Amino acid sequence: MHHGTRFTLLGPLAAQRFGAELPLGGARQRATLGYLLLYPNQVVPTSRLITALWGDSAPVSARKVLQNTVWRLRRLFEADERREKAARTHVELLTRAPGYLLRVAPEQIDLHRFRNLAAEGRQELDAGSPEAASRLWREALTLWRGPVLADLVEDGIAWPELKAIANARLDLLEDHFDNELALGRHEAILAELQTTARGEPRRERLLGQLMLTLYRCGRHTEALDTFDRARLALIEELGLEPGHELRDLRQSIVTHDPALLYAPRARAAGPAPVPGPPGAASPGADGLGFAGAVLAAMTADAESRGKAAGPPGAGERAGAVPGRRDDGPVTERKEVTAVLVRVAFASRTEYADPEDIESAAERADGAIRFEVARFGGVPAGRMGSLWVAVFGARRSMDDDPVRAVSAALAIRHHIESSSGMVPGATVRAAVATGPALVRDRPGTGSAPRVTGALLDQCHSMLPLVPAHEVWAADETRRQSSGTIAYRRARAASHVSAATGILPPGGAPHTGALLGRERELANVVELFRAGKRPSPALLVGDAGMGKTRIIDEFERILRAPADGGTGPLVVRLPPRLVDGSLLPLIADGLGELCGITAEHTPEEARELLWEAVRGAVRTDRDGEWMLARLTAAFGTVPDFGGPTDLDAVVTAWWRLLEHTALERQVAVLIDDLHTADDTILEMVGRHIIPTTASELFVLATARPELADRRSLYTADERNVTTVAVGRLPDGLIERRVRLLLDEQGLASCAPDADEAAAETRALLVSLADGNPLLAAEFVAALAQGVRDELPQGTGPEPHDLAARLLPSTVRRVIAARLDRLPDYARTMLRDAAIVGDTVWPGAVAAAAQRDRAETEAALEMLAHHGLLSRVEGATVRGEVQYVFRYGPVRHVAYTRVPRAARAATQARISQWLETQEDPDALRRLTAAGPASRELVRLAALTERLRIRERGGGRGGTGT
Repeated sequence: MHHGTRFTLLGPLAAQRFGAELPLGGARQRATLGYLLLYPNQVVPTSRLITALWGDSAPVSARKVLQNTVWRLRRLFEADERREKAARTHVELLTRAPGYLLRVAPEQIDLHRFRNLAAEGRQELDAGSPEAASRLWREALTLWRGPVLADLVEDGIAWPELKAIANARLDLLEDHFDNELALGRHEAILAELQTTARGEPRRERLLGQLMLTLYRCGRHTEALDTFDRARLALIEELGLEPGHELRDLRQSIVTHDPALLYAPRARAAGPAPVPGPPGAASPGADGLGFAGAVLAAMTADAESRGKAAGPPGAGERAGAVPGRRDDGPVTERKEVTAVLVRVAFASRTEYADPEDIESAAERADGAIRFEVARFGGVPAGRMGSLWVAVFGARRSMDDDPVRAVSAALAIRHHIESSSGMVPGATVRAAVATGPALVRDRPGTGSAPRVTGALLDQCHSMLPLVPAHEVWAADETRRQSSGTIAYRRARAASHVSAATGILPPGGAPHTGALLGRERELANVVELFRAGKRPSPALLVGDAGMGKTRIIDEFERILRAPADGGTGPLVVRLPPRLVDGSLLPLIADGLGELCGITAEHTPEEARELLWEAVRGAVRTDRDGEWMLARLTAAFGTVPDFGGPTDLDAVVTAWWRLLEHTALERQVAVLIDDLHTADDTILEMVGRHIIPTTASELFVLATARPELADRRSLYTADERNVTTVAVGRLPDGLIERRVRLLLDEQGLASCAPDADEAAAETRALLVSLADGNPLLAAEFVAALAQGVRDELPQGTGPEPHDLAARLLPSTVRRVIAARLDRLPDYARTMLRDAAIVGDTVWPGAVAAAAQRDRAETEAALEMLAHHGLLSRVEGATVRGEVQYVFRYGPVRHVAYTRVPRAARAATQARISQWLETQEDPDALRRLTAAGPASRELVRLAALTERLRIRERGGGRGGTGT
């Protein structure tokens, strides 16, 4: 039985009163009602309604037409008013400044019922009742009779709210499919899942669910075909690979991983992780100084509380398959950056009440965990008012020192700002980078255990750090000085104090834009294409020259224009760490509004208000926007906190969008893959502009940005992706010659002997098409040639080879390896111990793995470009592989702890003894970590050293 008025938005707009359809009138009247129903019991401004109904083409009579439409809707709702009131379903359309309010009980709208059922289902699932969740979600999904407001969409309506509601349905569908898979109902959902995935080919979670469902239904080939089709479409349309989770799922299907048959997908929420067994061994706390013992105690305490790893999934690598044999503790040698934070809490008495201290510490704990997770680290523990976090322990990133120092600065800002969570608190922090032994239990929720001298280094620095300061050890500073601003610490000459983030852009470049002219020309052409320029992404691996392209593009735009006003060029940081980058926004505001240093604060505020007033619809919006933008000039005393920083960026973006209606605006963002959600969402909203805006967005990003595409709210096909890939060897050779000339290495000149030519060829090979790697290897070579050694001695080849592998290259490779699934990374480490040349039989023996599983893993590593399959194997019955890029082997080898390495080498030796000619095979394997390329470069470096000391400087040489 139907009671009162009911509205349906989930499909064509319709209304029923006591079971009878209501005549809703023509298209404009239906659209007015539909928009008001999206905001029930809220005042919708008249200006917003006019924009929703007419867009930018509203006639002069729009307000009058809207008033007549509202009058007709009121007449419709007032009919049968007495009966409606008796049923308590009366609907009223009221005039409320500055617009209209539709008063209606939320349960009368199907959209509200859908949201309630979805939320109730999630509560049941969190409470451990998947069957109840399944019933509620199925009921919610049956409310849909087609696309939301389908009839209005057919008439050309494209409100962003409709896209958000459609995404909410897809999100619920994905949750529902996950739940059904966990309940073993894969056959029941297959048909619906296929239909849904066909309509949403870019939602990787849906594709993964479909692949898993097909696999469980025995349709393995179709599961792999689904992946191949999706991958091909992504490459053709965006030049991007699928995300790591989807690629790892494909590999698990290829290897018939048994975990796929029974393991449910992990949920984002759930019970606290079960602590590890009491008395679990902690490596190396003894004999490593006070800091090592403190860290061991802190991590043990964190594990017992089950929350040391921060938010679910924070800092973890995606794609690890649960249930494998190697899901136990993993121990690796890695470069790690540690952050030690101490928070002092204000007290009015000499002895503060411990409960008050704990309350303040809990608030600080939330802020610290938030910022550490935001920058990709892992909270490793807390003892009183002392916290430790590690970066690179669970997943290495090539910019871990930058992330660690940024997190420390953000923690200081978050806690100490006047609107912070802990009034009166002061922060001091110490950051150090160095080698460490990391013992981790992925997926258990426990923090990784880190042992190394860097922890003692942090502990020795922290007592010297003044309140409000962040200090970094030399290695941390060296690796982050291109992004972080430093000054020498006052009390110690060997450390530096971080003062903030350097503004993006403006870095000096030497030499021509070698090999990237085409990409730059493409970007310039996109900008000059006319109205509504398409946003552009420069996508490539680290060091490929993306930043150089964006800097050259800025230089071109800032060149003096031939008459008229040139475009407004704005550099936007991917994330605001603290207030240090607010002057960057202030500079942009000054250029836009004509504010100079000669203006008084009152005059500057007036000029800013003139710009803001045209970008807002109400004075209240203008006051909010003005306050946030004024904060960029540092004139708002109560400004602070991460939310306020987001608000400044949001206000600045809104002003730029308005400015772009009358003037070309170019927003340049470097490293978009590291951006905060606020920046990503703003870029996403601009992908389909709703006005005739000339706002052009150019961003650089790594391929891993694809893993965060779900944050976009618009159709990504409107983004132009410019791939910045490997440079040809010929261009790299030209760059190498220029770099050698800059280093003054005359012995490597073009007219030098064969050794010089071989050195240049080897440098080109090691650069692997990457201009940054070319520069790093040339710098390492120059350093190796000029290093002073005791007379009559020379470094061992493997020692010099290790020194010739630049730290930048190590970090880039380490980050690449940590994107692999756990079992693939472990297999690569074992292959590295075998040598430059590997065979499945040797790796299976080294890893104590099944032969078929090993072969599949090696093929997967070849697919990732880490190994190359070669013809003519030297071992009968074996396929032969070599490391495609020698330094990869070096990094993988040196990650294995000494004891594990010795045991693996013993198993490899036993396997070699079973072959026909073990001595010949031993000559193909390597005795140390360095690849053949690095060992050869070491030998050439030694020859160049002798030449530089002799003939190159007028000596006799030998």
